[in-house]
Amino acid sequence: KEYIFKDFHKQITNALERVMRWEIKKLMISVPPQHWKSTISSQRFPLFAHLKNPLENIVLASYSQDLSKWHLSKIRQLISGTRFNKLWEINLISDTAVSYELKEWGTFNAVWVWWALTWKPVDLLIIDDVHKDRAEYESQAINNAVWDWYTSVALSRLHKDSRQVL
Repeated sequence: KEYIFKDFHKQITNALERVMRWEIKKLMISVPPQHWKSTISSQRFPLFAHLKNPLENIVLASYSQDLSKWHLSKIRQLISGTRFNKLWEINLISDTAVSYELKEWGTFNAVWVWWALTWKPVDLLIIDDVHKDRAEYESQAINNAVWDWYTSVALSRLHKDSRQVL
């Protein structure tokens, strides 16, 4: 599928750059499905964030383990791509189904809502697609559980300089 960069994509990328400069600490992106929001904010952006602030610990949370792993696989493809490595010479030193660690860099962890975040403070939290479908979105019980995870788990790992992208 051909990628056509529209004006609203530029607005999203400009806002994400402002997140990286600590001008925005909380950013919410809301566009319809199939408009490359996740590609930009959950795949390209975490890698860009590591290039700008290499020691940061980044967490991406989604509604399922499979979706989180899929985003992580796309990031790994970018890292291991020939064009990318010629420019940046980044090597994975630890590479699992749910995280990667870069030599002398921070970490990236792809988690699913309901999962504990007990290993490290989080510098950048990206939450993308916490609901699988409309039925989940409309479920008060699931919304309460997502909110409980966010307030009791995710927020507890943030510090005063952390940023969030939703």
